Amino acid sequence: MRLCRSLSILVLILLTSCASLGEASTLLGKEYYNLGNSYFELKKYDQAARAYETALRYAPELKIAALNLARTRAESGNTTGALELLEPLAAADPENLVVAQQLAWLQYKAGQKDKAAVSWQALAQKLPADPLTQFNTGVALMAVDKKDEALAPLDTWYSLDGKNPAGVLLLADLVAATGDIVRAGSLYRAGVALSAERNPTQRLLALGEARMLEEQKRFGEAVEAWKTALDLPAPPGKDSGQGDAWFHLGRLQLLEIEDYNAGVKALVEAWKAGYSKPEDWKVLLDNPALKVRTALSTDLKAAGVLW
Repeated sequence: MRLCRSLSILVLILLTSCASLGEASTLLGKEYYNLGNSYFELKKYDQAARAYETALRYAPELKIAALNLARTRAESGNTTGALELLEPLAAADPENLVVAQQLAWLQYKAGQKDKAAVSWQALAQKLPADPLTQFNTGVALMAVDKKDEALAPLDTWYSLDGKNPAGVLLLADLVAATGDIVRAGSLYRAGVALSAERNPTQRLLALGEARMLEEQKRFGEAVEAWKTALDLPAPPGKDSGQGDAWFHLGRLQLLEIEDYNAGVKALVEAWKAGYSKPEDWKVLLDNPALKVRTALSTDLKAAGVLW
């Protein structure tokens, strides 16, 4: 999952020229800094970089020009060059949170996931009420397989903001993995309600809710949740979960709801969607609770379902 980038914006602090500011070189440095900002706003990153570099030649103490040069390099795709500037800036001023966030974000982007996780954790402690920092901390920890540690910052993000359906899906999956199926189900349901548009993320959330309801043995609600999920757009690619969802729906309708015709229809759809795991079909047909085993076997074979 990608980190959010609210701090990828340029630090735009216009510095005015004044005779009292000191030497001519410092004045020129600030003029070139302001010029670099103008080029950056126009997305003319090559010109912006040259202006910031010139500003630093005239005024090497102008750290904000170094920060914006790092941002310019990052926007141009030169992540390594950006990190070369940010690392000494962060070391020289560890309390500068703007620099620290830029560094953490670029470490993640550069694939330095372990460093990024450490950087984001440090930021999460300093910015406990910033939802973006908490969210990015959770994502960075997930990237280094520290799921237990990722839960707390993602929980904090959810309590502070929690309006990103993909983020809610990530949190719900983590909560489900802890075994708290009731809370996980509530999170999945809340995530579905967040999006006004029908989309694949909404479907994944609905599938999660259906699984949690089924585990809670709330079978009637689970059936409706599976139907809701199947009515939403599937994610792209072969592994859309379509066959799995149809199979779960059909199995519930046969074993728990005892809606035979709907169950057969769902199982046929599962087969058409590519759900052909022989062991699952066998377990279903051998289930002692199945009262229509012979009829089901005959009807499925007649519909072309073979295993």
